[in-house]
Amino acid sequence: MEDRATSPATPALQLPILPLDGKVLFPRTYLRLAITSASALQLLKDLVWEVRAPKTSRRSGSDSAASTSLTLAIFTRRSSAERDAGSHQVLPTTAEAKDAVYSVGTVARVVQLTRMQGGVAGLSVLVQGLHRVQLQDVAQTRPYLVGSVQQLEVPAPVKGEKTKETALTLEQLALRLKHLTQEYLETAKSAPLLRRSNGLVDAIGNSSAGELADVVVSYLNVAVDEKQQVLEAVPVALRCELAVALLEQETEKARLQRKIQSEVQDKLEGTRKKFLLRQQLEAIKKELGEAGDDGAGGENASDIKLLEDRLNALNLEPKAAKVAQRELRRLKGMTAMQPEYGILHNYLEFFSELPWNASTTDSLLVERVRKQLDADHYGLDKVKKRITEYIAVRSLKRDMRGPILCLVGPPGVGKTSLGRSIAAATNRKFERVALGGVHDESEIRGHRKTYVGAMPGCILNALRHAETNNPVLLLDEVDKLGKDFRGDPASALLEVLDPHQNNTFTDHYLNVPFDLSRTLFLATANSLDTIPGPLLDRMEVIELTGYSVEQKVEIARRYLLPQQIEANGLRKDMVRVSDEALRYLIMRYTREAGVRDLERQVGALCRYVAV
Repeated sequence: MEDRATSPATPALQLPILPLDGKVLFPRTYLRLAITSASALQLLKDLVWEVRAPKTSRRSGSDSAASTSLTLAIFTRRSSAERDAGSHQVLPTTAEAKDAVYSVGTVARVVQLTRMQGGVAGLSVLVQGLHRVQLQDVAQTRPYLVGSVQQLEVPAPVKGEKTKETALTLEQLALRLKHLTQEYLETAKSAPLLRRSNGLVDAIGNSSAGELADVVVSYLNVAVDEKQQVLEAVPVALRCELAVALLEQETEKARLQRKIQSEVQDKLEGTRKKFLLRQQLEAIKKELGEAGDDGAGGENASDIKLLEDRLNALNLEPKAAKVAQRELRRLKGMTAMQPEYGILHNYLEFFSELPWNASTTDSLLVERVRKQLDADHYGLDKVKKRITEYIAVRSLKRDMRGPILCLVGPPGVGKTSLGRSIAAATNRKFERVALGGVHDESEIRGHRKTYVGAMPGCILNALRHAETNNPVLLLDEVDKLGKDFRGDPASALLEVLDPHQNNTFTDHYLNVPFDLSRTLFLATANSLDTIPGPLLDRMEVIELTGYSVEQKVEIARRYLLPQQIEANGLRKDMVRVSDEALRYLIMRYTREAGVRDLERQVGALCRYVAV
């Protein structure tokens, strides 16, 4: 086991001191340093000069080896002093210089001294640690530190101590340390700090317990204060205990890192294997003349086949069919790993979901349409008359283009709900597009599919949801469109609302003309002042001025009261409201052109009855 010192304490030596930042030198280990500071360069220059031209040594004592070799003391700076290391300026007083470094360091011998390459002004120094020393005091701070150091000896056994028990414990620690070192070498094979693992292997077989602890900890990638703690541990047993704890900690880290790397490597290998197999499958099918059938791989072949069947069933016009087939061929030639695969797949999926030829059969019975509108809304004679005229003309001329109506009026007069009634009366699907606050032209016309996150515009999206090409499409709050540097949405609506142009409407995302001429467009607005002139010119304006008191009474009695009775879970016989009461409610509790506030007041009456 480790030899115990029995000789008297070694006398103090006065040596030049080299402070280090972020590094700890252990006895019997080597460390390469890059010296660039003026004080450190001067220190090495003086050492070399002493050896080449021996003079009376400044060191006390008569050790010939110390006086004829490049020997210096190396101490690690404390973390609080590291911020001053970049300036390479020595501290002004000896007391501050002593406090700036740890009290225990290592006497080192300069093994190799060469100039730094690459035009850098400095020296590359290889030093070897000899033994632990304790800093007694600092005698000089300029041009470099010089201080008095005393060697730290391993304490001799105290008389009467259970030396046999102590030796057994130390032997167990040494075996544990060697076992952990070998385990660490096997676990952390890829760690950069083990590129010089031969030194560790030699240390396991040839070193005593204390020496092995020093060598092992010098290789570990641990914090400076943890390494310094081992350096200050002079008793061999304590030093081995600290080294064992650090080794266990680092071995567990290395084991976890190796596990993570193995999992990542397995995933990469699996992905690479699939890619190579797909490439081989594609090459084989190309040789057999079957290339393009399912080039994206077996797992995507059924999806592509489904897309192809849906596209073939659309009965597209020649121009649209040509684009669809071209993009489908491109998709077949890709693998699912390619970035463009997902973009192209989403595009073709949207393409196949559009109602190119799907439509509902209009109800052309004028009397039925009139009854439906009267059942849903009271008043609004202008709108009802215009819709009835459209149905009458449509019954005579089936291929006529639908009107583009703009319902203008204050809030609450029934503009939006009228759109649903018109859809129900004409047996069409209903879709609503909210335009309030829209500032980007791409919201109307879509983004080009080459952009990241590209999406179609709201017009084609509404048609896809409706699943027919002739729905009633309500453009709500068209007077509240915005305008900024991203374009003018109102200008994008010009093509949509022009009956002579919307049969070839081209969305930027789809990039194929789509026929909107069979769609019945309704626009709503609260005011005409903010609607641009060219856009207003394309719409047939119908003004809804509001309801009179008598009309509101009738609306409340026919529609609002039954709706609120049902909404609040009441029976019809539980609520009786006279026309006079409704008239009083309208005159005293509401001030509006529409009936929204009136609906809230009727709801309050019903809730009062429920209580």
